[in-house]
Amino acid sequence: KNYLEYHLKLYLYLLHFHLLLFLKFRKFLQSLKRLFKAPRPVEYFKDLPPEEALHLVDDLKYNHWHSFPSGHTCTAFFLGGLVCVIWLKDRRLATLGVVLLCWLVGFSRVYLSQHFLADVVAGAFLGVISLYLTLLISRKWHQPSWEKPLVAIRK
Repeated sequence: KNYLEYHLKLYLYLLHFHLLLFLKFRKFLQSLKRLFKAPRPVEYFKDLPPEEALHLVDDLKYNHWHSFPSGHTCTAFFLGGLVCVIWLKDRRLATLGVVLLCWLVGFSRVYLSQHFLADVVAGAFLGVISLYLTLLISRKWHQPSWEKPLVAIRK
């Protein structure tokens, strides 16, 4: 019981630590969005004739600027990667499922005409880079034992 309680506290602390570091990184991401001020698909294609216009979803608020990079995709890849590193270590099929869900978040942003594909790819890249950096910082400061996952999934 003490082993599980100790590791649960450790993993919750590390999760909290990673999320705080990621919130700092999100501020950097928001400044990138402001710096580029890239138009979103709705703004970029606003002069198209109606028959060539984008497919838009009813009752969805469309933003017109700050498209690059995709913040939703960045967050999905960061959180999905964190789940894979902490809880799904050496679980290839589950890891593949999490990565697929992360890409679905990105492609949903393209489907909803909120982002271009380049925005989503850049968001995924920045999410993975932010995860890598927070893991480096975490391992330098805390040096936890990452050898065993918190939850053992039976095969």
